[in-house]
Amino acid sequence: MSALGRGWGRGHSGLRDSDHGDSGLKDSGLKDSGLKDSGLLAGRIVLGVCAAAYALSLGAWVWLVRAHPDTQWLMLDLATMHDAAASLRHGQDRAYTEVFGPFPGPFIYPPIAALVFYVALPLGMTGLKIAMAALSHAAVLAAVWISLGMLGRRRGSGRVAATLGLSAVALWLEPVHKTLMFGQVGLLLMVLVLADCALPDRSRLKGAGIGLATGLKLTPGLFVVYLLLTRRFRAAATAAAVTAATMVVGWAAIPRAARQYWFDSMWVGDDINGVITLAHAINQSLKGVTMRVFETGAAGQAAWLAGAVVAAVGGMAAAREASVRGLELLGVVLCAGVTLFVSPISWQHHWVWAVPVLVLAADLAWRRRDRVLAVGAALYAGLIAAWPMRLDWYGHWDASFPLEPYGLIWLGPHEGGREFRWNAWQFVVGNSLFAVHAALAVAVCGYLWSTRTRRRMRTRAAAVPVARRARRVPYGLARR
Repeated sequence: MSALGRGWGRGHSGLRDSDHGDSGLKDSGLKDSGLKDSGLLAGRIVLGVCAAAYALSLGAWVWLVRAHPDTQWLMLDLATMHDAAASLRHGQDRAYTEVFGPFPGPFIYPPIAALVFYVALPLGMTGLKIAMAALSHAAVLAAVWISLGMLGRRRGSGRVAATLGLSAVALWLEPVHKTLMFGQVGLLLMVLVLADCALPDRSRLKGAGIGLATGLKLTPGLFVVYLLLTRRFRAAATAAAVTAATMVVGWAAIPRAARQYWFDSMWVGDDINGVITLAHAINQSLKGVTMRVFETGAAGQAAWLAGAVVAAVGGMAAAREASVRGLELLGVVLCAGVTLFVSPISWQHHWVWAVPVLVLAADLAWRRRDRVLAVGAALYAGLIAAWPMRLDWYGHWDASFPLEPYGLIWLGPHEGGREFRWNAWQFVVGNSLFAVHAALAVAVCGYLWSTRTRRRMRTRAAAVPVARRARRVPYGLARR
């Protein structure tokens, strides 16, 4: 009996076997439907939980602002930008020669940025605060959403849930919280760069976001180098052209202020405004760390330059390697890390790139279902989070002060040269934002370079049989 006959024989008749088959298909369909329904229900529950978490996080921020408007809604840096732009009404000579804001400081952004805030002057300071807060909160959501997309997460409820859940945590990272508190533009610039890097290489717009961010604030210019290293020459040219266009607009609109900025006021000394110096604890760059170690002098300068060269070369090489492997978000984050490490000034709110780092850590833990990685992601968030503390203006615990969010770096006594008298514990916490990211960068760079040789060996090994086959074909044909 044939195999087909034996199969039908077990069913006793063709009709009955067919009936049993239909029943099995129905049972299987019911099971699949049940699994699908349970999966949809679980997805909706997760989405609801993440949405509630984000709503609670955002609500807590709103409550904090209403409870402590003198600090949480002051937006010192935004006031400086607003007042500098307002000075253009009375001529172009003051924007880069005077200090502005309730906590007087210099305006150090390019002329195109002054024009942007000049256009926003009709909003008034209150309207500008509301607009900046709304845009910054939207930028957190956008940064998480774009980062997840760069990691291959498809659009859907799962990505929405992850965006809301991670954004709920990101709002209370020290760099994000202080960006909101000071009214800074870092989140907006980061989204410009992320959105640009997420574009496909064939897009004619790729590079425009980086160019605009560079025009508004010079430090994103390192991403043009990143584009060149990863052989995206058209995107790099686009970025350079957009940056040049912003400079031309600035020169054309406010020529005297532009001349003052590019030739006289572009560089900032060690003393920012008589109170804040580059050695202050909030400067979490390599320059700030070396100044707190060596105070002043040739030794500190040499240590900073040597460290900056190592960080720049090693970091950009690792960024290129990550991009070559298809790890684009990791490459972008490494490039951003280089700008933060080597720049003379990296205030704590400049480290908003912690948001995509958090996404990277959480995504890796989720994909591998690894508890150790999950604990590591949580530890990372905890070390750079803003925790409720009662601190005075100099970093000392004082029960008479209100309970407000502070990162660990604020536990190191600061201002008035207090950073030069830190003990070991204060040195660790006072440099913690820099140290955590430096340790991560070293670990990632080490992994990329240690696996680079093995990856090349595997690539060559895979290519050997192909090469051998290519050599055998002509030999066999010749012999025949």
